[in-house]
Amino acid sequence: GGDCGDEEIYCWQQCMDVTELPCGAEEALCATSTGVVVPFPDSRDTMTMGYQLLCASTALDFTSVNGYSGSPSGMPTDEGVWCSGDGTDMFMDGYQFVFRGSSLCLNFLLPSVTLSSPIKFIIGLIGAFTLGYAVELLTSYRRAVFRKARERGGEARKTLTILHGCQALIGYILMCLAMSYSVEILLSVVLGLTSGHYFHNAEEVPRDKADPCCNEDFNYDDIVEDDERQSSLYKRKSTGKEGQEQPLMQGV
Repeated sequence: GGDCGDEEIYCWQQCMDVTELPCGAEEALCATSTGVVVPFPDSRDTMTMGYQLLCASTALDFTSVNGYSGSPSGMPTDEGVWCSGDGTDMFMDGYQFVFRGSSLCLNFLLPSVTLSSPIKFIIGLIGAFTLGYAVELLTSYRRAVFRKARERGGEARKTLTILHGCQALIGYILMCLAMSYSVEILLSVVLGLTSGHYFHNAEEVPRDKADPCCNEDFNYDDIVEDDERQSSLYKRKSTGKEGQEQPLMQGV
């Protein structure tokens, strides 16, 4: 392990002493606090909150020993490992393509929801897409609630406040997913937001920002102004004043 001594191995960005193990450095393995062996290079370049060292003779799931593929005689190897570790919230060294394999396992928001297989990861991508779509759907629904209350001459402050809170919550969840530094999850979030906007909000007054998180720029005055403009157009058409219609459309 680089500059490490004869009785050390390089794990978690540091040299770690193996003298307390019943085996030597040639058979020592980097593992998480739960006993899951983390193969090279993740064991070299990644930090973890809990870790330990194990001997290959007592470990049952590993793909490499101290950076070299293979295992001591009599120990099984698994060449088809999807990911390693007991789950992390984000990749600490930047965005990665998870489908390339050989990365740490990602948690989907909760420690108990680890995307430890391709099927689980695909389900996670669908979840990220759905949450992104839901933000734009909620935007459209909030607008509809406001318009309906306005047409009835009342207000829906409680309902709109609850919807705003739900939308902000989902927005922050999406922010956490994007910060996992998985390229696939980031693209799923953006695709969900884009699809939801296309089907529900593309023909509405554009917002100043494309931030799904906090939605302070959701301006109900814009909705009122747009409704009045559309109503004015309708009245001009219905009264047959076609000559005034074209200049008004140019100003929209």
